Amino acid sequence: MRRLHPKGRRGASASAGSRPPGLPSAASPRAGSPPAERTRPALPGSEASDEIIISELVAPHGVNGLVRGLTLTEFPEDLDRLKEVILDGPRREIVRLLKIQTHGRLLLFQFEGVESFEAAEALRGMQVKIPRSQAHALPPGHYYVGDIVGMEVFTEDGRSIGRIREVLQTGSNDVYRTEQALIPATREAVTTMDVPGRRMVVQSNLIVED
Repeated sequence: MRRLHPKGRRGASASAGSRPPGLPSAASPRAGSPPAERTRPALPGSEASDEIIISELVAPHGVNGLVRGLTLTEFPEDLDRLKEVILDGPRREIVRLLKIQTHGRLLLFQFEGVESFEAAEALRGMQVKIPRSQAHALPPGHYYVGDIVGMEVFTEDGRSIGRIREVLQTGSNDVYRTEQALIPATREAVTTMDVPGRRMVVQSNLIVED
């Protein structure tokens, strides 16, 4: 493992656009807002960066160093081409990836040098990232999910309704969930999407507040 210099928490998973190898698909705001069918778990808010989160490690799997992670990509079958990834948490390391496979809705990782339950347990809570440069550029109006998660959301009159904690995937359009509201990911509901500024503005009459 190669230790990296510490950085602030960054990056995100993906949503939107054409299908980049090993990365999530794109999702742009669309009309309509049916009930949520699937949930993509949220990660802590972060600045948009040159890295993309593809998973968050949640637990060891067995006793030989395998680690389970949340799937934060819609195309996990593309990830087997990855040779190394960045582990980000209390420390940052570039780690050689020996194996990755799907396990239901989770991913299983085998990292070089992680050969025991204890070593796998030490990785719990770390984010698995890859350089954003490995992704294709997204079309205008499309955003990586990790760039959206953590954004602070305001109504058109400047009232904060919390930060986006997760993105609910539905049959038609995504729904953003904050601590206080559900927001359909439609052009009508979301009037401002300021990714660098980590700020979203929505129409209060088109959201559902808790």
